[in-house]
Amino acid sequence: MLNYTQMTLGRHLLKAWLLRPSASLSVIKARHDAVECFCFSENVVTANAMHSHLKGFKNVPRIMGQMRSGKAKLRDWQSLVKVSRSVYI
Repeated sequence: MLNYTQMTLGRHLLKAWLLRPSASLSVIKARHDAVECFCFSENVVTANAMHSHLKGFKNVPRIMGQMRSGKAKLRDWQSLVKVSRSVYI
């Protein structure tokens, strides 16, 4: 019910936050502020656009590790190109 993430990294981060919630009030406040920002009516269109752009992104740190070790496949390169194009748009 809570998982609306589009990326593997987001899914792992959400799981980590739920399994080990922060005890730091400043961290909790920062997370609440971020969620609140995306809930403002003037930001909904932007949030939805970001959500759709992130769909299908692969695990970039894993891909970079594959490239460093020389084990990257064509789909890894394609995923990295997709990420880099999205970042600069």
